[in-house]
Amino acid sequence: MKTAAKVFLIIGMILQFFLIFPIILGVIALGKLESGSKEEVRTWGIISIFGVSLIGGIFMLLSADDEVKASLASEGRNKSGQFTSDSSDPASKLRELKGLYDQGIIDETTYLEKRRKYMEAL
Repeated sequence: MKTAAKVFLIIGMILQFFLIFPIILGVIALGKLESGSKEEVRTWGIISIFGVSLIGGIFMLLSADDEVKASLASEGRNKSGQFTSDSSDPASKLRELKGLYDQGIIDETTYLEKRRKYMEAL
């Protein structure tokens, strides 16, 4: 989705080369698409729909959702943000434990103690 968004944003900028406004918005949107947060990509996707390219902006919005799904999957979470793990797998237990620690649900001593146990199981 990112590649399609880039292509259509660039096409929109080329077609509107005589106006400076779409070029500036397009350059900023391309930058946010590469290194922006989920919220920034969504915001600039909406701005791009109106100022640069309708199709490019739509692809930006879709890529923001795809990135969220991919990041949740890489962290071992489902759509609702809950962890999905196989209780017999020590690696998934470690991921779940790290998530609990990052969310502030467990303290550092509990995290380190349980992590040591799970590491021994590996």
